Amino acid sequence: MSEIDQVLEECRQIENQFAASAGFKFAPPPAPFKRAAILCRKAKDRDGEVAICRRWIALEEAYSNQEPVRQGRAANVAAGPVARHIRERLEKLLA
Repeated sequence: MSEIDQVLEECRQIENQFAASAGFKFAPPPAPFKRAAILCRKAKDRDGEVAICRRWIALEEAYSNQEPVRQGRAANVAAGPVARHIRERLEKLLA
């Protein structure tokens, strides 16, 4: 299995765990999504890079829309540098 396949599988597992969580959902780690975006860029797979950035953003938004996060009682993953980098990367890709 190639590195990109391994990282994409890790992203799928994070998405599946997030979707399967009952009640308050954990903060999904952005690092595997950033790594997948980097590997897609190296492979000149622009569509894959856009898709993985969008997948992260969808997770991050679902997490951030939970009441404890909105009230500031849980970590705000969108405020971190890796999450910001993914958002900025997508903006550049779509510009």
